Amino acid sequence: MLPIKIELPEHFLDEEVRCGYTVTEKMKKVWAVELDLLCKLDEVCREMGLHYFLDGGSLLGAIRDKGFIPWDDDIDIVMLRDDFEQLINNGQKYFEEPYFLQTAYSDRGYYNCHANLRNSKTTGILPHQGKNPSINQGIFIDIFVLDGTPEDRKILIKTINKQNRYRTMIRIMNSKFDSNKKIKSVIKIVLGYLLKLLYCSPEKVYSLSRTEAMKWEDSEFVDKLWWISDLKNVHYLEKNRFLKQEFVQFEWMKFPVPTNSDDILTAYYGKDYNTPQHLPNMHGTVIFDAEVPYRDYLKTIDGDETSYFKNQQL
Repeated sequence: MLPIKIELPEHFLDEEVRCGYTVTEKMKKVWAVELDLLCKLDEVCREMGLHYFLDGGSLLGAIRDKGFIPWDDDIDIVMLRDDFEQLINNGQKYFEEPYFLQTAYSDRGYYNCHANLRNSKTTGILPHQGKNPSINQGIFIDIFVLDGTPEDRKILIKTINKQNRYRTMIRIMNSKFDSNKKIKSVIKIVLGYLLKLLYCSPEKVYSLSRTEAMKWEDSEFVDKLWWISDLKNVHYLEKNRFLKQEFVQFEWMKFPVPTNSDDILTAYYGKDYNTPQHLPNMHGTVIFDAEVPYRDYLKTIDGDETSYFKNQQL
């Protein structure tokens, strides 16, 4: 039985073909868990008076497909900085087992620049996390934060370069030994040790990265500044698009999207965004199991983790 609280429509979990793509029963179960997480986030945000919006592939799916893009495996959410800070600082009390709001503050060892809402009674293991029982690895939805974006190109380049350095430092500081890449692993571990001497902890670097991202909150434009790796990924999204929610159909329910989503989707995917393209997701291969807690699943992973991930199919 799925560890969810929402009631699913009859036959929702049945395998089906959408846009010529077969959505398996296993993937449908993952979708069900993610929709349950989204409903829980919606409930909490209503309780706290916060705004959130579907983003990325989830926004595209809502506008074009009225639900999941058939080959998508996650849900993406964005929030303006003020709402995001309120959620991660004051929202933990609203999320009881199996729901877990994962941030660098709530889950030591997790240092992504965004938050995840996870279901602890399921499994959603990302390749870069691997066999790591010290952090929550339940099925998740992504919660990204929108920060003010500097309009000066030189300042923007400087900011992006700083964020890239911070992300690299955090990855190195959290490196573990890989027996298949002995020399590289040793170098990373030594560098990580030196960085910890300079910065005390990954949390300190995370804090520096967060502070850098919040410098231009008065800008009329916003973007996922914490997440951007180069200029080609910058979208000057008008902040006022995210001040009011418009609700659209997503599967059998309705969730909020920014006003005038057409412009945002054009910025993300080009003018031809209504033409479906079967593209890979951003995560790579993810190990999903909607009915087994991640701690139990991790015990079953033996041998080379890289090979294990390559063999996973939904």
